[in-house]
Amino acid sequence: MPASARAPRRSPEEEEEEPPIKVAKITKADEQGEGGERGPKMPRTRPRRSAPRSYAISEEKEEEGGKEGEQEEEGGREGEQEEEGKEEENTKPSPPPKKQHQQEQEQHEEGKGAEPQDPTKGIIEEGRISFFYRPKVSVSDPSSVQDIQRFYILFSPSKKEVAKARLAIVGKKRLPEPSKKERIFGFIEAVSDNPEQLIKSSLGEREYETKTRGTRHLQAARAVGEGVYSIVEHHGKGGHTHLTYKLEQPEQPMAVQEDLKISKQGSFVFQVKNPQNKPPTGGRDPGLEEKAEFSEEKQEEFGGYAWIPVRDSQLLCTERAEFLMVGVGEKVGEEVGELAHDEDYALEEMKREGVVESGPVETGEWK
Repeated sequence: MPASARAPRRSPEEEEEEPPIKVAKITKADEQGEGGERGPKMPRTRPRRSAPRSYAISEEKEEEGGKEGEQEEEGGREGEQEEEGKEEENTKPSPPPKKQHQQEQEQHEEGKGAEPQDPTKGIIEEGRISFFYRPKVSVSDPSSVQDIQRFYILFSPSKKEVAKARLAIVGKKRLPEPSKKERIFGFIEAVSDNPEQLIKSSLGEREYETKTRGTRHLQAARAVGEGVYSIVEHHGKGGHTHLTYKLEQPEQPMAVQEDLKISKQGSFVFQVKNPQNKPPTGGRDPGLEEKAEFSEEKQEEFGGYAWIPVRDSQLLCTERAEFLMVGVGEKVGEEVGELAHDEDYALEEMKREGVVESGPVETGEWK
């Protein structure tokens, strides 16, 4: 074949730019044709040198490995996204739990609360309550709160196995005002199994000696009211406790009861103080200098808090135990029941023996 008919020789740059051409091996039979005649001579092209077999195989493995690695990376990313999604779900704030009274109301509306609610549910302690005041030493005929020395509350539980009788002294010489949500402190003066014994030993007439004025005469306390009380827990364990009462004697508050803020009925947030709580640096503890001493078991109930609800009324069965009352209302619910009046109860006993004056509770006037 003439030289002009041959394909021009290509440069290495042109060979790299174009894709390689696969060339089959040409035999003599192919050159001669089927009839044995020699056919036209095919132009020769320089085949591109392929990489060694071992190198080509390693390239294929690397490509496969790269694809697998990409798949693993994609799978890892998907796993990370799933974990991030789970973390986001876990870190999302859960909706606040519904309050107990809301749940009960919803159940009642849906018809699920078919059983009647027990009105005594949540009652920690109940019994009879009496109010007293003692005039100042120099005042024979008191006429206002300024003329009294002490204001007392006597708690007499109906179940003596639950708690003992306690005589408490209340600050400001009266009850808190509910309309102002007033806070008044108090403490347990004496504890006994017998409420009459408390009255005789702590509220009766007596004398005492002083270094500067000699013998002093302390007048007997005056009874100013009597009724029933309950210590009640509200809104479950996470809530608070109330001291509630209903006045029975007198039937309606009069002048002396109004001055002492003793209403027909009342309700107070009720808390007990941790005697081991320390005031802030530089602060002063306004409470008693001599603190209550609880058993180790009772002290653990405070859990490091300065004040806790009175869920365990036995915390008030320790002398010098301090408590807080916050006035919140003059209406109480069914948690304060009607306890049967005992003729041998405190005020009746006092009237017979003359331990204390009963005039204010009968007439409603200062005496």
